Amino acid sequence: MAKSGTKILFGFVFFVLLVGGLAGGGAWYLTEHRVEGYRATATLLLDTGFAPGPMAPPPSEQGPGMGGPMGSLRHDVKKALGMDPKAHPAPQGTIAPPDYATLFRTDAMAAQLKDGLGAIYTETGVAPKEWTLEEVRHAMEAKTQVALQTHDNVVYRRVVSLEFTAEAPEVASAAANAWAEAAKSFAASIAQEDREARSVAIQSKLDAMRGELDAAVAVQDELLQGPDVDGLAQSASEQAEAARALKEHLQSLEQTLARDEAALTALKSYVSKAPVAVVMELSVTEANLEATLAGSRAERDYVAQRVAALAPVDTPDAPANRALARRKLEEAEATVDRVKPVIAALEDAKSANETLQDPVRIAAKAITPESPAGPHRYVLVGGAALLGAVLGMILYFALLTLRVYARELDRA
Repeated sequence: MAKSGTKILFGFVFFVLLVGGLAGGGAWYLTEHRVEGYRATATLLLDTGFAPGPMAPPPSEQGPGMGGPMGSLRHDVKKALGMDPKAHPAPQGTIAPPDYATLFRTDAMAAQLKDGLGAIYTETGVAPKEWTLEEVRHAMEAKTQVALQTHDNVVYRRVVSLEFTAEAPEVASAAANAWAEAAKSFAASIAQEDREARSVAIQSKLDAMRGELDAAVAVQDELLQGPDVDGLAQSASEQAEAARALKEHLQSLEQTLARDEAALTALKSYVSKAPVAVVMELSVTEANLEATLAGSRAERDYVAQRVAALAPVDTPDAPANRALARRKLEEAEATVDRVKPVIAALEDAKSANETLQDPVRIAAKAITPESPAGPHRYVLVGGAALLGAVLGMILYFALLTLRVYARELDRA
């Protein structure tokens, strides 16, 4: 009986130590890369309307924390380019606070911070420590805050908190501030590239619009400096009527001229045979008749010239030419009315694009923490071992009860 009790006690201790040891060892492994010590926090304020490439939706279509000058600019540019912002939304291209948090924890950012830790230790006067890239990444934590959450949408505050944990409080605050400066510079470089690309696109569209406007204005000036296009049809009708009247007058003049020429010929024939006394009297009449004929000939030539000048207006192609000129003028006026607002909007967008500020600002720098952050690694491992031991006790007694119950069944 004593041997059985010793065996049970030995098995109990062994089982408890085994499960507790496994739990403690697992906790030690899971916390191997955990940096214990002081945690400092730097706060960044974001303009989440910024997005490289695709255009952000206008502020009226965004929730709290989704506006900003960049979103407004893209809305203006879309309108200037003739795009309906509601028909061409691009919220998937907008950098949201969680995306910023991810960008600020990349391997490149961790490597940059790791390279600067040596200078931080020197400035703070703390004994230097050799950090691995994995340790730096585990010491970095970027957090965002939810402002409003519904069943189909999540709106974040325009804030990202950068937390860095180190064994010395001075190192933690200095590293958090250095991380904030690096994140600000990184976001500014992305914004600058996006600003330059957008400026090129706006200028290209602006040049095209200005060229189209200049061409339309040239057509307008050419047509407006000539005859009145709207009055061409009426002028042509009036000129045709005038041409018909002139032709009738010309025919009348020719008939009168022929009659007077015949009369002059007859008079000359009579004068050549008349007595001398009569010739002196008829010579005056002959001179008057020749003067009348000269005036009639001059009037006939003048009327003939006017008829010839009016003849091209009354051509078969005149109505088609007038309609074409009218259509060109209407198209030019419509182009001017359409292009001028677009050019104004593009110029405003270009000016706004050139005056944009960086999308990330440091709202609050990290201060030196006064107390450690959270429990130490040994506390976590000890707690896990204790819980494992309790679980081992429960499992051991459960197995022992089942074993005794099985023996009772065998005896029965």
